[in-house]
Amino acid sequence: MTINKQSGLVLCLAGIILMLCLVTISAAQTFTAEQMQRFEQLTPEQQARVMGVIGQEKTGRVDEPALEEPQLVMPLPSVSDDKPEADRNSTDVKNAVGDETEKSRPPLKPFGYDLFAGVPTTFAPATDIPIDVDYVLGPGDTVKIQLFGKSNAEYSLVVSREGRLHFPKLGPISVAGMTFREMQDVVKTQIEKQMIGEQAVITLGALRSIRVFILGDVNQPGSYTVSALSTMTNALFVSGGVNAIGSLRNIQLKRRGKVITHLDLYDLLLHGDTGNDVRLQPGDVIFVPPLSG
Repeated sequence: MTINKQSGLVLCLAGIILMLCLVTISAAQTFTAEQMQRFEQLTPEQQARVMGVIGQEKTGRVDEPALEEPQLVMPLPSVSDDKPEADRNSTDVKNAVGDETEKSRPPLKPFGYDLFAGVPTTFAPATDIPIDVDYVLGPGDTVKIQLFGKSNAEYSLVVSREGRLHFPKLGPISVAGMTFREMQDVVKTQIEKQMIGEQAVITLGALRSIRVFILGDVNQPGSYTVSALSTMTNALFVSGGVNAIGSLRNIQLKRRGKVITHLDLYDLLLHGDTGNDVRLQPGDVIFVPPLSG
């Protein structure tokens, strides 16, 4: 028991002596006789430590405790933002790219106005095509009647201003406002009643011209004389077409003060639909309003 206490005291004294040596040697870089005596009393391991410390101070290098590697702390996501940060970054990049694309993209221009470019002023629909049975007769139209049976004869009759056909053997027959089919039925009935044994073939010859008004945002608004077979698009071609501020989608046909139909030229350009491109009648007004919005 006494030996263990003595060993403990020796170790404590050795530790104290080592600390004093280190402090003294660090403060003054020279060895005194007393320091050498204390140094010799140290164990070989303690002497080696002291010499190591002295060597580090002389060379200017002192081993410092290793610092821990810094750790990156990620910020917590905002409570009000439900999207993950990756999605937000992706969205921001897409928006930035979209904005740059919109800036670099040239502005869209309305199309369809070049449809009327280079249209000759003498444009007119063909007059030698088969006539629709729904064609409405009026003053100036020519009706050709060929008789065969007991006698053969051919007549070319013009509808008068009163809207009548003056048939030599039947007298006047009112046909104005009738369709081509209705006129054929009426004339054939009269011939069968009054000219027994005769049969007739009825066709149309030269057709009349009609006057219409083309107004609004067109290149050359005014009054025009066109063929009775003309439709709204035919008349627009005659007037030079719709100008740059006119609407291609809401062209109006007015008859006796009322709007009869609306023409959308994009139906024609994109789908080939001519359902609303109706045939004109005398006194019709085609009005092209300006672009809306």
